[in-house]
Amino acid sequence: MWTGKMGIPLSDDCSPANVQNNLQSCLNGIWNKANDKSAFWYGSNWASICGYNRFAAPYCTVIQQPYTPHSLLNRVYGLNWNLTVNPLKQYLDVTYQTPTGTYPSCGNTYTVTESKTFELQPLLSKNIHPWEARNIPTVTWTALPNKLYTLYIFDTGSFIAHGLYININQNDIQNAELFEDITLASYLPELDDAK
Repeated sequence: MWTGKMGIPLSDDCSPANVQNNLQSCLNGIWNKANDKSAFWYGSNWASICGYNRFAAPYCTVIQQPYTPHSLLNRVYGLNWNLTVNPLKQYLDVTYQTPTGTYPSCGNTYTVTESKTFELQPLLSKNIHPWEARNIPTVTWTALPNKLYTLYIFDTGSFIAHGLYININQNDIQNAELFEDITLASYLPELDDAK
């Protein structure tokens, strides 16, 4: 779960050194931010960004009325989400590779002349532009032996399920089973059929 705009500057508890030496601090920071109703644009900041003009910004159109501030976890699990114990056990390394190219937006054509690679730092405030996040990132983690994993990639800003990977051996997503047809009913994903 990630979103393109990260709002509140927090400490760099998830730097590579801290992930290696103080993983629990990083996971607690992620958990707290995921529960914070002021950390993302669809939280308590929404009214000041969008007012009640659905067309003030592209993301203003995806908020249901009447408006209630959401945390990242509310966007995934619904407004009644209330788990107080941090279940996070592992850190995901998420790396984007941004290509060069051109893209149309808002009546203009933009050109990106430099490719770049960057890792998400979930506790740092950084704006990620749509062009930078247009491709599925590389996602890895420290896998335990003889464990199968599930990875759900979901855009909490637009309610778009990008993929549900199951039975991932180690952290090799290429050999996982992928549910390709995912639709959303309310806040929770409804799986149509597995391919």
